[in-house]
Amino acid sequence: SVSAIIDNHAAFRVIIKATDGKDLLDQLSKSINPDIVLLDLIMPRMNAIETIPVLKKKVPGAKIMVLSGYSNTIDIMLIHQLGADGFLSKNAGAPELLEALQKLLENGRYFPGYESLLLKKPDKHTVTGQIHKLSNNEIIFLEYACTGLAYKKIAGIMNLSRYTIDNYRNELFHKFGVHTRQALVLMALKYKL
Repeated sequence: SVSAIIDNHAAFRVIIKATDGKDLLDQLSKSINPDIVLLDLIMPRMNAIETIPVLKKKVPGAKIMVLSGYSNTIDIMLIHQLGADGFLSKNAGAPELLEALQKLLENGRYFPGYESLLLKKPDKHTVTGQIHKLSNNEIIFLEYACTGLAYKKIAGIMNLSRYTIDNYRNELFHKFGVHTRQALVLMALKYKL
């Protein structure tokens, strides 16, 4: 496990293990001040996208590295914009994990292969080009999704079946390259869609 790899290295020590972002935030106290926080991108209750902004306020000096089983450019851009300091694939071996942690401490960031992309200012047209053109119903659904209404309620308002609403959601997840409603809403707000 990641925590075992870290604990077996002389330079690092695991001080908190949490099941998700909420559990982590509950365990953090004024007396605990980690140098690095590792977050899984996808977690129950509070995922990394929801946790990063709160964590940046609670422990502003901590470096945040997000781990994920896949690397998606839009997710990496999003976690970077939210304040994450690094990204590493879960497929990385122990030497790469330890090197990433060391580089994060030394350089303040670790986004291997994404540095040039993250140094550029976001280009709305490039990102929307990747997302493809949204249909009118997808735009209407996205507006309702941003309000926090339950999907069942959105289906009723749009006079569509829950199955159709689920299809819109899944299609938008695919077009935006995200996996959570929160990430979808953040992308919609970021690009003013």
